[in-house]
Amino acid sequence: LELKHAREDRAAEVAAVKAEWDAKLEAQRAEHAAALRKQEDLKATLKVLQKTDPSVVEILGSASHVTLYGFDLDQQAWSRKNVEGSLFVVRRKAAPTFQFVVLNRLSTENTVEDLLGAFEFELSPPYLLYRSSTEVNGIWFYKQEECDEMSALFDKITGAFGADAPTTGASTEAMLAAMGLGTVSYTHLR
Repeated sequence: LELKHAREDRAAEVAAVKAEWDAKLEAQRAEHAAALRKQEDLKATLKVLQKTDPSVVEILGSASHVTLYGFDLDQQAWSRKNVEGSLFVVRRKAAPTFQFVVLNRLSTENTVEDLLGAFEFELSPPYLLYRSSTEVNGIWFYKQEECDEMSALFDKITGAFGADAPTTGASTEAMLAAMGLGTVSYTHLR
C-alpha cells in the first residue's frame, strides 16, 4: 500500500514538473513569436523610412506615439503642431548620420531632425525639449518610459558622435555596438 502511495506521489510530482516545463516552453514560444513579429514590424518600418530616405540603413530606437509642440519665441507660448505619430531614431549611410523621424499620421509631411550639429535637447517629462538650428520644440510622449529611452538614446548619440565627442578612431558600427546599439542591422532584412 505504501509503495502504491509512493508511486502515486511520484507520478504527481512528475506531472507537476512536466506542467511547469510545458508552461515555460509555451512562454518561450510566445516570447520568440513576439520577437519575430517585432522584427517583421521593424523590417516593414525600415522599408517605409527608406522610401522617403534611401540613405536610412538602421533603426536605433522608436517610440510608439508622440505629438510635437512648438515654442513661439515672440509670444513665449507653446502650441501644438500638426505632427503626431511614431518616432524613429535612424542611422543613415550619408550625412547627417543620425536623425529622428516622426512618421506623421496627421499629414503627408513627416518631421526629420538631425541629432548632431546645432541640436540640443533636455528631458522634461513627459516632454523631450529640443532646439534645432531654426526652432524650439517639445516632443510629448504617450509612454513615459519611451520618453526616458529616447532621451538616453539621444544622449548616447550626441555624446559619442557630437562635436565635443572624443576621437576614438573606431568605426560608427563599432562605437554603436560598444554602446549596445546597432547590434542588429535591419539592412539584411530587405
